[in-house]
Amino acid sequence: MGGTESKVGFRRAIVNLTGRTNQTIDTSDDAFLGSVFGVGSVNNINDIFALVTADDIHTLREESPGNFMTLIYKAVEKLDSSVIAGPSMSLSEQAVVLNCVRLLTRLVPFVFEK
Repeated sequence: MGGTESKVGFRRAIVNLTGRTNQTIDTSDDAFLGSVFGVGSVNNINDIFALVTADDIHTLREESPGNFMTLIYKAVEKLDSSVIAGPSMSLSEQAVVLNCVRLLTRLVPFVFEK
């Protein structure tokens, strides 16, 4: 599992997203998005499921749908750019790809809920 400090940063980023009801994420805010997708933020799927609760996702989807979709969009965008890099990706780039897949695994089912 990731370090406690990195998990706190990841959790803080998710809570920050849910609290931005009138403010959308700037898609070029690499510092903020790095805290979500970055190396060390989470190290396994269990971290994602523990740190991003269903209530968090419902709140994000219902109160900040733009942020919810931006988060999904940025994860897919990072995956798309990793295809270009292919086998020459560094270990840190591979970790970012894994974090994107983990986060999408958690979020996408809520897109189709209701």
